[in-house]
Amino acid sequence: MKKILGVVLASALVAGAFAQVKTGVEFDTNLTVADWATVKDGDNTSSYLEQKHNDDTKIGVTASDDNAGVTAEIKFNLNNVGVAGKDPVGVGTVYGWFTVKGFKVSAGKFNSRWSPRLKNAADDAINLSILEPYKYGSAIKEFQDASTPPNKYKNPGFDIDNMTNGAKLAMIGDYTFAIGESKLLVKGSIFDSDPKFSHLKSGYAFEAGFQTKLFWIDAVVKVPYKDTVAAGAFFYMKPLDMLTFVVGGTFAFDNRIANTDISIIAFDARARVKPLDALAITVMGNYSLATAKPSSGDKSYVDGKYAAVNAEYMLNDMFTIFGEVGYFDTEAAVTAGDSYANMKVQAGTIIKPVEKVSVAAALQLRLNVEDKVGTGAEQVGFGIPVALQIAF
Repeated sequence: MKKILGVVLASALVAGAFAQVKTGVEFDTNLTVADWATVKDGDNTSSYLEQKHNDDTKIGVTASDDNAGVTAEIKFNLNNVGVAGKDPVGVGTVYGWFTVKGFKVSAGKFNSRWSPRLKNAADDAINLSILEPYKYGSAIKEFQDASTPPNKYKNPGFDIDNMTNGAKLAMIGDYTFAIGESKLLVKGSIFDSDPKFSHLKSGYAFEAGFQTKLFWIDAVVKVPYKDTVAAGAFFYMKPLDMLTFVVGGTFAFDNRIANTDISIIAFDARARVKPLDALAITVMGNYSLATAKPSSGDKSYVDGKYAAVNAEYMLNDMFTIFGEVGYFDTEAAVTAGDSYANMKVQAGTIIKPVEKVSVAAALQLRLNVEDKVGTGAEQVGFGIPVALQIAF
């Protein structure tokens, strides 16, 4: 598979070298300037200038024309600077693509989700939004078995419409058919997920999307690992200029834990309303239920859920303010471990001093609203995240 990916990337580079190429460079960083938290039966914590995720600081370069393109990112983990044995520099998204009469091939390290995604109101906040990390599919991210220490298994229904499954390497082929004024998209992918198949070294997925002037219907089937399968279907519609909504469901089965069958069902609903040109409101919710059926003993159930709302108001071309509140109970495990429930409240501003520069800052409050807070769990947290994006 790696040889195939190399050929596709090289082809895209060659195609771009002999065409009218558009290039771009983008720098992104997202730091928590300060963060304080109280901990159950433990010492309070504090941190300053901390990068929360490995890919929050990166430089990306793109080159493309109408028929081919490449993207390459270098990411920086600022927390590893000066730390012995830890590399502060890594490889981010790296992929190439080319098209031939409606047929498109993409390959590399990247995420690929379905096209008509409903944007969060604070997308301009450069991933500062508390809504941004929550993708379509099951709210339950992983399972654990009863071993000591427990083995962890990524839920096959998590991030259901990501055709690369968040894998290190992937290749996707898709073709769009014109059907009158409508379109039919068909897509297939393979990805390097260490699936442990006896006959195949990669996971695989298929997608079909039907688009009309009124709506878009999208369906995905994924087999990321041996003894797993996941499927999702979503309906997207914009009945009014001021209203866009998405509803969908995900079903998955996972038999990787010995003597235990796990089934997952999840429901997504999202809507974006723009009652005024300067005002946008986004609401989203998910309910997920996982059932573990052991070969002996009783069934067990666990659920995951979230509900959140974001409001954004553009004061003028330079300043936008936004506020968010959300309840997130998403880290449940079926056979071991405790779920937790967090409530997050955030208010901030987005500043665009010039066209290609965006700066965002927010005040964030986190509350653990679990009835029984476990030892070592965060009870109350307060953070000041700041993000910067420069594109040219």
